[in-house]
Amino acid sequence: MVTEYAHIVDGEVDTIIVIEDGQKGLDFLKRLDGEWVPAQYKNKSPAKIGCSYNKQTKKFIGRKPHPNYIWDNDKEQWKAPLNTPIDKQLYKWNEKEERWDFG
Repeated sequence: MVTEYAHIVDGEVDTIIVIEDGQKGLDFLKRLDGEWVPAQYKNKSPAKIGCSYNKQTKKFIGRKPHPNYIWDNDKEQWKAPLNTPIDKQLYKWNEKEERWDFG
């Protein structure tokens, strides 16, 4: 069996490695420089290169889809600064105009 570990640099994931489970794998991990954390926890988002890592919650946070998106702690996801219109139309976020456009 194997486990993935993420290397954290300045709060972001820069490398993900796979090591074998057991003492041999843990010994290998201890010889590596830097901070290494399991790349996935139960019921939490897995690590991806470039995502952020929150030490307090031990959660990985994906990249912002757009610069003005805001992190929603309750839903644990990025959201646009304006709520998506509620109707049966498809919309996409217009970053330049900061509005929802028909998608």
